[in-house]
Amino acid sequence: MNQEFVIFAGNGIEIALPLDRERETVWASQAQIVDLFGLNVSSVSRHISNVLRDGEVNRESNLQKVQIASAARPVTYFSLDVILAVGYRANSGRAVQFRR
Repeated sequence: MNQEFVIFAGNGIEIALPLDRERETVWASQAQIVDLFGLNVSSVSRHISNVLRDGEVNRESNLQKVQIASAARPVTYFSLDVILAVGYRANSGRAVQFRR
């Protein structure tokens, strides 16, 4: 079965996020969220930690770890709920554009 993607494009970026029809979400790595909102890794990490700490999203159903062959450890992917929560907390031009 072919993997489907949702493409977020604008402001000189184009990011393909895998579509999960069964769970009705898309998934993004921390690096993709950094690119999507034009933030640095520490800002995204802080926003994600706060979203999870505040109980804004459920950790178990909104995070998944995937072992990538070229990576020493599993890569964590975050659901659309986490992506949106970070987007609403972030204060960057790309985050504002994303919210529109």
